[in-house]
Amino acid sequence: DCEGLEFFSALSNCILDYTVIEDEALIDAFNAGSQVNFEQYVKEGYYPFYRDDTTNYNDRLSQVIDTIIFNEIPAVSNLEYESVYKVKPLLAILAQQNPYTLNISSLCKSLNVSRNVLLKLIDLLDKAALIRRLYAESESWGQINKPEKILFENTNLMYALSPNADVGTLRETFCASMLVKGHKIT
Repeated sequence: DCEGLEFFSALSNCILDYTVIEDEALIDAFNAGSQVNFEQYVKEGYYPFYRDDTTNYNDRLSQVIDTIIFNEIPAVSNLEYESVYKVKPLLAILAQQNPYTLNISSLCKSLNVSRNVLLKLIDLLDKAALIRRLYAESESWGQINKPEKILFENTNLMYALSPNADVGTLRETFCASMLVKGHKIT
């Protein structure tokens, strides 16, 4: 379990020492730097290996994702080998969608898997901290099986899986990843 860095933790590692006397100048310097750093953070700042200049961040993150999908998930589940290969296309679909309201039937059809297999894959991806399931406040039994929305654990995963990540989904993912520490998100 690799705990990611919150934006302000990552930002504090990037800010240079400013020798500014006026508070207003310090705020301007921080704001100018934070916009650039924020754009970098949502693409390549969540995991601590962003500091490692020896590798391409997205290549390294893709290797981590592949290790989770092809080594760790099969080791802890009884999924058939064929089902494991549906995980990467599932993640790609989720990364490219508008803030994703889950349509189980449509996903099953797109991936050519049964409802039970899809729900098992979603559960395993959530446990592996690649995605986050959000449930509507409801008394319904359907909520036990079907989340209302699926977001990625963080925006870096979205960029690693799809360069065409949806902006709305990126926003929701960022907010959820920052709020989840210390809050219940539904």
